[in-house]
Amino acid sequence: MSDARHQPGYLPLNRSEALTDGIFAVAMTLLVIELKLPDQGLVHSADDLNGALLALLPKAFAWGFSVFVLALFWIGHHRVFAHVPRADARLVILELAAASLMPFSSALSGEYGGQLVSQAIYSTNMAALGITALLVLRHVRTHPELMTVISPWSRRLERRGAPAAIDAAAGPA
Repeated sequence: MSDARHQPGYLPLNRSEALTDGIFAVAMTLLVIELKLPDQGLVHSADDLNGALLALLPKAFAWGFSVFVLALFWIGHHRVFAHVPRADARLVILELAAASLMPFSSALSGEYGGQLVSQAIYSTNMAALGITALLVLRHVRTHPELMTVISPWSRRLERRGAPAAIDAAAGPA
């Protein structure tokens, strides 16, 4: 039976992809919650509205940048999974925690952008996304049973020395 639903130790790939898509979609949606309309009681003129909208710029920048980052990681995740016909639990879980924290760290950065701790938390979240992406690549590479065919993508990575770079960046297994 080649269907992952019937193989012990593997998860159905369509369910894994749906969960990943859902986590990324919810995280991206939650990012926009920080962009609240100015309080109507405080806006009495066009100048008041302009001032209130200008005050939203740090949050808008944090939102835009975070959506862009999450979109890039989501695209990268799907590029990897295009060559993985089945998944195990570790492969699915690796990126989800870091992606789900983006709304919090983005809101913190947008609200307290001038504070070092808010930038440190946001940067740590970004680093966690990058590290988990590397761990996913290494996990796929070190578990050949997850790939039934060596893809042109994998061959290009091998020729470029990417496995050694991935292993070095991801740290000890």
